[in-house]
Amino acid sequence: MSHEKAGKYSCYEYERKFLLKDLPLDLLNSKDYKIIEDKYFKGTNLRLRIVISPEGKILDRKFTQKYIPENSTLAKNSITNLYLNEAEAALLNQLPGAMLRKKRYQLKPDNYNFSIDEFEGNHLGLIIAEIEFETEQEMNSFSNPFTDAKEVTLDHQYSGGTLALE
Repeated sequence: MSHEKAGKYSCYEYERKFLLKDLPLDLLNSKDYKIIEDKYFKGTNLRLRIVISPEGKILDRKFTQKYIPENSTLAKNSITNLYLNEAEAALLNQLPGAMLRKKRYQLKPDNYNFSIDEFEGNHLGLIIAEIEFETEQEMNSFSNPFTDAKEVTLDHQYSGGTLALE
């Protein structure tokens, strides 16, 4: 997430996404990942995210509003995070929503920091590499280091909310 303000309490998030055919070899059999459970609330820009260690320990709870500002694209979002305690997350988790679960790995080729998401459930086999940038200029000048990856940054089909609702 960038430090550039999108509003009084929100920041811009500059990101690019790449569809991978397989999990990168460096991550095969890795136990260095986090489990992410996202609940998307239909008809809103809101999600509840629970981050869990492989051992089952809750690492983080966040309530997030993420939307595309006017005259922008999926590559430049406005994002606001509110960190929650256990009771707050449990209360929000009672609301109806669509779930999306994935393992998130970190990969650092060529001094870049990628999040590699390996999806579970209805999207088993789907692997998306995502990278965030501090500025729009940095994002626009980035070259994809994956040889067999298709860029899906601007494809709504690969946004979390769309995937959860499928």
